[in-house]
Formats: sequence, structure tokens, C-alpha cells
Amino acid sequence: MRPLRLFLVAFLLTAPQAHAQTAAQRDAIERLTKAVKQDSVTGADFVLDREPNLLLLEDGRVGADLLLKALSNEMLDRLMQSGANQYCPTVFGGPVSLRIRLPYLESHTRTLKKYDLVEMMKEDRVGEALEVLVDAPNLAHAWQAINMRSMLHEAARYGHVDLIDAIMAEGVDTTRLDKHGTPPITAVAWGVHTEAYRRMVDHHGIEPTLHAAAACAPVAEVRRVIKAHPEQLDAEGVDRATPLHYAIQADRPNVVALLLDSGASLFPSMVNGGTPLERAVQLDRLECAKVLLRKGADPRVHITGGNATGGAPHSSALIEATQWGSAECVRLLLEHDPTLVDVVDEFRGRRPLDAAASVEIVELLLKAGADPMPRYDPRYRKWHWRLAGAVRMGHEQLVRVMLEHGAPAEWPSREQGSLLVAATNSGFANVVALLLDHGAAETINDGSGHEAMAIALARDDAIIAELLVAAGFEGARDRTGHINAAALTSPERAPRIWGMLKRRAAAER
Repeated sequence: MRPLRLFLVAFLLTAPQAHAQTAAQRDAIERLTKAVKQDSVTGADFVLDREPNLLLLEDGRVGADLLLKALSNEMLDRLMQSGANQYCPTVFGGPVSLRIRLPYLESHTRTLKKYDLVEMMKEDRVGEALEVLVDAPNLAHAWQAINMRSMLHEAARYGHVDLIDAIMAEGVDTTRLDKHGTPPITAVAWGVHTEAYRRMVDHHGIEPTLHAAAACAPVAEVRRVIKAHPEQLDAEGVDRATPLHYAIQADRPNVVALLLDSGASLFPSMVNGGTPLERAVQLDRLECAKVLLRKGADPRVHITGGNATGGAPHSSALIEATQWGSAECVRLLLEHDPTLVDVVDEFRGRRPLDAAASVEIVELLLKAGADPMPRYDPRYRKWHWRLAGAVRMGHEQLVRVMLEHGAPAEWPSREQGSLLVAATNSGFANVVALLLDHGAAETINDGSGHEAMAIALARDDAIIAELLVAAGFEGARDRTGHINAAALTSPERAPRIWGMLKRRAAAER
């Protein structure tokens, strides 16, 4: 019970405070509760027709608790049409959709889905959502227990202008904050919904936040918002994103420059996105990255726990760029600081080459001097080697590039396994051929050669078996020195390999 009590205490401290009920309202709630428990839709109609906003009391908790008491879908329908909030936390500490009584779970859930505005917005079913609001206008006041977002937050988040108008027509609170402390207007920023922003600001008179303006407003308007609210320059929103992060998201280098010139920090950190420079290269926002570097962003700086730390980072902008596949940003960062090429990500022990997402980026790094050799990370007791990963995936082009730039064709010792064996085991004949051409043939008669041939036999892979023999595999020869097909296999076990070896033995004689 302790986690539940902690949840309830935290919720009560953060949730909006409910207004005290009048005696008449308490009496109406008692009569409605009795009707719901008796499954009397007529009795519920009688109360709700006289108190149409009754279920909105206590910030929606009255309606949420009554939903749990409903015994039939007809009663659920009636309560939902009067604005009962299925997303609101109940006295049990969770939204109604997670607390519906087990015997009625399936049918009740279907009924609740008919009024699920959030799901409709997420799936762009705007027409259905508008019809629901016509039948149940009080649902415009609903809000969610998990993230405390209102329906206006959700409509703005997905950029549904018609739904914004319909929700605003019900007189909702435009200043209500979600769990991140942001009002609905800020929600347009993540999806860069410029039309929704203009509608909320110009038509409905909602005051813009700097987060929303940075993503959606003209530069002159952003400048006015900065002047009116300079305290918002480093304000944190969803995932601790600042206006600078939102400007980068929208790919607006002019706004990025304006925010930095106005005093925005170069080193705020998102929960998952890192610094603004890291966010820019993740999203391949090349011009924004150029502005950030020009204004003094350090590619070696990563944010840990909200503090800027330099030197050997937990990550770096270059590792993020290589991992997310932004070749132009990789080129930009290497030109800015060539020594980044082998910087190590302390969190995972990787170098940029280990994280590279494409052959183009691998080539860029190798030409810039990246070390193609495997690297052992003593902290996690594991090896990192881009070539080994390419062999396992059968990525022929990537294997070729690594080998042509000096990567060895085998692990330094057999303790790490064998690339030749890994390629044979997966049936990648072209990769086997590349490894043999670049040095793996020199070790063909140690354990890797016998193991690879055994795997080829088990797979009856004549193509790889012939590559191994052609490269000098000397196992299973007869007393005259010729390859002994019978000693290796049989027509029944691996007919293709047996036939290939017989032909080679005949040719040798």
C-alpha cells in the first residue's frame, strides 16, 4: 500500500485544487450516486438535466468516481454525455480506463472508447471527435491523470484547428498547466503546428509562450515575446526542452541566433536529447548546428544531471551525428575539431566509428583518421568493433570499406571468436570472400578454418566450402596430399559439397 499512498500524496500536492461543493451540489451527487448504483438511467437523467455540470465538480473527480460505479453501458453512455472524465484519477489512484470493474471490462472499455477524444486526436479522426463534442460538450473540460494535459493541450499538440475551435467554444481554461508546467499554447511547438498557433493567438487571443513562438512565429514576433517574457529564455517544457530546442526542432537558424543573442544558454539539456548542438545533429539541422558552433557551442560538452561537463563526455555531438545518420553534420563537426574523430562515449564505451549508421559516415570517419582496430572497454568488459558488427549483419559494402582502410580480417586473438566463422555461420558467402581476400586466408588452417568448414558442411553450403578450399584449407587430405572428399563428408550428408570436392580432387590428379 505504501506506493499507492505516495502516489496519492504526490497527486494531491500537484493537482489543481477543487472548489468546495455547496449543500445542493452534495445532495445532487448523493441522488446521482444512488441512481447509478441502482442502474437507473431515468434517475440519472432527472439529476443531470437539472445539474448539467455536476460531473465536472472536484475537477472531474465526481464524474470519474461515478464511472466506476456504473453497471451498464447505458449508464456509462449517459455519464459520458454529461462530461464524465475517463482520464481523471479516481479515489483509487488511477484513471477510470485502468480501474473499470473486471466483470464488465470488455464491454465497458468499448463504450469508453466511443468517447476517447485523445485516441481520436492521435489517430487524426477529427470528424469523430467533433461529433463526440457535439453529443458531450462537457468533455472539452476533461484532462488526463498521467500527464495532466487538457483536451486543449492535446488538440494543440496534434495541430487540429477545428478541434481547438470546438474546445474553446466550451469556455475551457487556456492557462491550465500540464505536469511539465506548460500551458496548451506551448503544445503546438513540438509538432511545429503553425496554423494551430496562429488560430490560438490571433482568433482566440491566447498569449504565446516563447516555446511556441520559437517554433511557429515570425522572427519579429519572437523578438516581441522575448522582450515581454525574458524569463522564458531558458524555461523548460516537455522533456526539459527550452525555446532553443524548439527553434532547432523547427529548423529555424535565424531564431536560434536571436535566442542566443538575447541571452539563451548554449548548454540546457533535454531529458533524452542532450545539448542544443546534440539535438541539432540528431535532427540533421545543419544550418542550426553552424549557428551554434559559431556562437561558441562546444561539441565535447555533454550535460549530466543539468550541469555542463567537458573533457571526456558521456556522449558527444559527433557520436550523436554518426548514430543518427547525419553525414553533413559529421563533416561539419570534423572540420570544426578533427580530434573528435576518436572521442569515446564514456556511457557506452563507443567511438564515433562504432556508432556510425551508414557506409558514407564510416568512410568520412576513416578518411579523417578514425582507428579501424577493435577497442576493449575495461569498464564494461566488452569489445567494440564496427567490422565485427558489419560481418554479423552481412553488410558487404561496409565490410569492404573497413578492410580497405586497414582493419584486420580477423580478431587479434581467437579469444574474441572468428569473423570468418561468424560469416560462414550466417551464410554470407560474399563477406567470407572479402575476409579471405584481405588476410583471413593466412589463418585458414588454425581453428577458424576447421570450424568454418564444419559449419559449411552442416549447412551443405558448397559456395563457402569451395571458397575455403580455394583459399588453402588443408584439412582432410589423403596420403597423396589430395583433398579427400570422402573423409570430409558423404553424398547423403552434404551432397553439394561432396560433389564439389570430388570434382576438385579429380582436377588435382
